Amino acid sequence: MLRELGRNVYAITGNKGGANCGFVITNEGVIVIDTTLFPSKAKEILDNIHIITSEPIIYVFNTHYHGEHIFGNEIFNAPVIASAKTLEILHSISDSYVNEYMGKDEDLIPLLKDVHVVLPSITFNRKKTFTFGDKRLIFVHTGGHTPDSSYAFIEPDNIVFSGDLIFAGLHPQICKDSNIENWKRAILNIRKLYPEYIVPGHGNICDVEETDAMLNYFLTLEKIMKEIEQESDIDKISKLKGISEMSNLGFPELFVSNLKVLFYLKYNKKKAVKYT
Repeated sequence: MLRELGRNVYAITGNKGGANCGFVITNEGVIVIDTTLFPSKAKEILDNIHIITSEPIIYVFNTHYHGEHIFGNEIFNAPVIASAKTLEILHSISDSYVNEYMGKDEDLIPLLKDVHVVLPSITFNRKKTFTFGDKRLIFVHTGGHTPDSSYAFIEPDNIVFSGDLIFAGLHPQICKDSNIENWKRAILNIRKLYPEYIVPGHGNICDVEETDAMLNYFLTLEKIMKEIEQESDIDKISKLKGISEMSNLGFPELFVSNLKVLFYLKYNKKKAVKYT
């Protein structure tokens, strides 16, 4: 669903918790923020942009390397901005990355078989700011959900596109390359901005209260993890603790998965992480 959140700042929310994206129209052109999993969906977004404005697409910003945020890059035919860590990760996995997705679900093969992963050509380490007339776009690399996780802050509209640092009304996806402490710090950084709107990586458009919900989620998992001494404890404890405390959240299958990943991270900190 397309929604204008501020003057010339638009969010597009995915169906059933699918990845969100958006775009900002400036006096020099359009900046697209994340590009969805499917080029066909990205083409629909491009068509919507052309209905709203005749301004050209001048940049694409990727919040992190996961396919549902980058596989549509090629449709926009514009330079891609991302953290230097995003480029580093994609360099290490790009040859096989699309095949990894298709291998998980054969229904994705016809939708992804022709995907060409467009790598970032403009990178930054900590922060990069672009100013176009009265619009200022600040891209900030924090890590957390993934080592390359970043967010975009749009001024003067006071809007954050958080990528997967925020999942609204859903269980977040904790990955084997997640860093929970960095993730919590990133959420606190977003909260300090006190944005009027947050466009999460997945879920409904929200406000700063969702940062508290995310932090409480991690706190609950940390409490549960203290009771888990071996992996076989996870299913038993999750049934007792998690279902009642988090029954209102979408993506419920991620709850046990997240506990298993946290267990892995607890006992395998020195092992190399495979990004895919």
